[in-house]
Amino acid sequence: MAKQQGKARTLREAVTTVPQDRIAMLRLPIQWLCDGFVVERDGRVESTCPDGQTCVAGECVGTDIDSSTLEDYSPEAVYGGGSGAGGGACFDTEACFSSATSADVELSNC
Repeated sequence: MAKQQGKARTLREAVTTVPQDRIAMLRLPIQWLCDGFVVERDGRVESTCPDGQTCVAGECVGTDIDSSTLEDYSPEAVYGGGSGAGGGACFDTEACFSSATSADVELSNC
């Protein structure tokens, strides 16, 4: 779940099994295309998708994930090429956006 100024904005859910023979990696990216697919009721955050579904890339899809399709856990994949004790590199978001340009969008026919 992601919040902004205390308000829930998006939620990602998954249902899977835990592999018995390996450590698997379950990635649950928070996607802003799913902004607004949540409601807060009685102190709980719930998806606006139907039961058994969650928002992925702006669409409601099933929450079930077959654990046999999950990649094996790798510290390098989690820690930017490092071991978790150091040596990894983070994605430099500030540098990425430093050369951004604005684009006018015609909302009437978008």
